[in-house]
Amino acid sequence: MKRESASSRPARQRAAKPKSTTHNFIRVVDGDELQKNPVIRKRVDRELAALAKAGYENIDTSDAPELPAAQWKNAIRGVDAWLKIVRGNKLYKPVKQAVSMRLDADVVAWLKQAGPGYQTRANEILREKMLTKSEP
Repeated sequence: MKRESASSRPARQRAAKPKSTTHNFIRVVDGDELQKNPVIRKRVDRELAALAKAGYENIDTSDAPELPAAQWKNAIRGVDAWLKIVRGNKLYKPVKQAVSMRLDADVVAWLKQAGPGYQTRANEILREKMLTKSEP
């Protein structure tokens, strides 16, 4: 019987067919992908319909007990409220990108009339519009 060298074992292990993991993980899908990919949209709609059909009473929440009212007292609701708190604590720092835009002179004058920080104000106005508008 021929004895295998230690170095040949890892090669044989790597050559083995990997186990399928398609049902063992949860994939996070962002809003753009959900809108642009009809296959993903169909799957998500199907899963949501199955959950709605099952009803809330059939969902096992034993591993996530309901929080008492006292813990909901200071809950943050909505993206705007969350951003305000996170930005106030300097935890949220979005990546900035330098751009060149042609704006009407009266718009720039209006932004500058409140003093320094007109670009930040313009960014806040655009972000608010972006977050409240449902479709591009």
